[in-house]
Amino acid sequence: MQVNTELESVNKSTLTPIVQKLLQDKTFQVTDYKALRIDGGTIGEVYLIDGSGRSLQANVSDCSWSIVLKIQRPYVRFGDPESWQREVLIYQSQHFSELSSTFKIPRCLKVEEKSENETWIWLERVEGVHNLEMRLEEYALAARHLAHFQGLYLVDKELPTYPWLSTHYWQVKNVLDWGSGALPWLVKMQKYPESDSLFTPDLLKETLVLWSERDQFLDVLNRLPQTLCHRDYFAGNIFVQKDVVGEECTVAIDWDCSGIGMIGEDIADLLGETLVFYDFDLSGASELREVIFENYLKGLRETGWQGDKRLLRLGYTISLALHWPFRIVCRYQKTEDQHTQQRYVQIQRFMLDQAVEARELIKQLRED
Repeated sequence: MQVNTELESVNKSTLTPIVQKLLQDKTFQVTDYKALRIDGGTIGEVYLIDGSGRSLQANVSDCSWSIVLKIQRPYVRFGDPESWQREVLIYQSQHFSELSSTFKIPRCLKVEEKSENETWIWLERVEGVHNLEMRLEEYALAARHLAHFQGLYLVDKELPTYPWLSTHYWQVKNVLDWGSGALPWLVKMQKYPESDSLFTPDLLKETLVLWSERDQFLDVLNRLPQTLCHRDYFAGNIFVQKDVVGEECTVAIDWDCSGIGMIGEDIADLLGETLVFYDFDLSGASELREVIFENYLKGLRETGWQGDKRLLRLGYTISLALHWPFRIVCRYQKTEDQHTQQRYVQIQRFMLDQAVEARELIKQLRED
């Protein structure tokens, strides 16, 4: 039995009722376990706890089980003081207990408030196709299943009004946060260009033009249809599953950024995170963009949403254009690896193309 010093209060007796709830078996007794700290979790630590036990109900002498413990502590994101407590409140909220059949969150087994500055969340372990294992097929399903959930709010379900949810000004926060780190470098590079910089004068100019247009883009974005957003929806936080009868669903973890947002916002994250953080082959970036978009639109249509798909496309392209170019500049400044810099420049051009498409869509919709 391996126990981290932080988990000294954890033992077979404290684990037994949690595992009983997981297995829905009140006779189950934990006989052995081990705890392993795993990667992930911006706020606090995350542990995977595996073990075995016996059940009188099922007449099984050796049954294995696995759960996740998230230890949350105060952490304030820029402009988001509620972030560290949000996930706990989500699991305690009845609003999130009824999702679509294809889109789910992990089952919460127990919440323990250890102190005003520390909360433990005990969750079922989620498995499925995840992270680097995801292919186009899984990206398509993750987008479609997300739409089954978010489309409900676009059709007839009321948006939650909890004050602890992040607001529709999230993109404003992101632009300010990443822009404040990118702008001084962009201005300096334009004024005093470096011969070895991969950020060419035209790339610098286009990025600065986008900065000058940020308010106009934000004004348009904030008039688009609203839904409940995850706001960290990427391959590391989603598990695409198929059950024994072939039914598919997506389970999303890490809800500490969630709140009221715009149509297309989360699928923009799904695409952007994949290109920037997952070493995805950039020759397939446009194909991935369309797979995600078309399957999300398909999912919305399946919920009964009959809105103008140009609004979805606008939310998608504006979210990509506002969130990623300034963030990429910040990352570019922090690396001296030329291969990585070249990749960032390629992604930057791709993201700036999304701004071009967004401008054309805005013009088209205004003319209509």
